[in-house]
Amino acid sequence: MNEKIIEDLYQVIKDRKENPIEGSYTKYLFDKGIDKILKKVGEESTEVIVASKNEGKSEVITEICDLCY
Repeated sequence: MNEKIIEDLYQVIKDRKENPIEGSYTKYLFDKGIDKILKKVGEESTEVIVASKNEGKSEVITEICDLCY
């Protein structure tokens, strides 16, 4: 990943926090707080590990993108 992608992603998440959309999963996570966010990070990390072991490159990339978000 390059720095621009990370910055763009940060801006998207920041905007969604500052301008929440009812029913969005991002809003749900922010509403539930840091423990829920950390659980989600753990879940996504596990999916990357399993995909790395069992799946093809495309699935690994998909899971890494989910984790980064």
